[in-house]
Amino acid sequence: MKYITSALNGFENVLIFKSNLMVQIFSRIVQVLLSIITWNAIYAGSNHKIIGGYSRTEMFGYLILASLLSILFTMEPVFNLSKQVKDGTISSWLIRPISINGKSLANFIGSKLIFILIMIVYLVVTGTNNLMMAMFNIVYLLFAIVVWHELLYLIGLLSFWLIQMWPLEPILNGFYLFLGGILFPLNILPQYLFNIVRFTPFSLVSSDLLQVVLNNNSGNTTMYIYIFSLAIWYLILRFSSIWLFKKGIRKFEGVGM
Repeated sequence: MKYITSALNGFENVLIFKSNLMVQIFSRIVQVLLSIITWNAIYAGSNHKIIGGYSRTEMFGYLILASLLSILFTMEPVFNLSKQVKDGTISSWLIRPISINGKSLANFIGSKLIFILIMIVYLVVTGTNNLMMAMFNIVYLLFAIVVWHELLYLIGLLSFWLIQMWPLEPILNGFYLFLGGILFPLNILPQYLFNIVRFTPFSLVSSDLLQVVLNNNSGNTTMYIYIFSLAIWYLILRFSSIWLFKKGIRKFEGVGM
């Protein structure tokens, strides 16, 4: 129940601060329009109707779906945790019978609930011919959200040592835009490079998910490899965050409110 309350608080914050949501959506619309204009010029100036296995229409569909995912996979958990450390309010949570990580995850899911539901509806509608595949994609999406939050929670724990976290934002956004396949599908990269970056957390939660949803990787073996890779990354990130949290709390000197 305590985590449901955190999720509801996250959802209510989105409804209260509507301007932030509208600005975020507008910025993504501008981003996807610029990407479409860029790729339209690339196709127009190329002698090939297919680039990296994508037709012009398929590429535009990929970019639109990638833009929707970029609204879902944002950096809020890093800076929410950093704020609690800097102002000392994390102290009040340390004495409560609740996991700070669990509360952060619930709040993050609540704040993204609208977009999660939109993605689930999309996966169900597009997977009506293969309900098993649709269910797999939904499980993949939900697991990806958990892994993404764990990655950001781990990065947020650095606030015990760093005075300011905001300089990391453009770096993280850069990694996500490239490794997440938001700017272009990663499988148009040279094969050796694609085989390396496709198993990073940034790619697994975004680019690889898109590849599975769009059936560009239709083999069951590939799907299970992605899920297995997500599980491995979750365990690595989870144990790392537990270790880093213990180290950070020993250093923490805040009093809180």
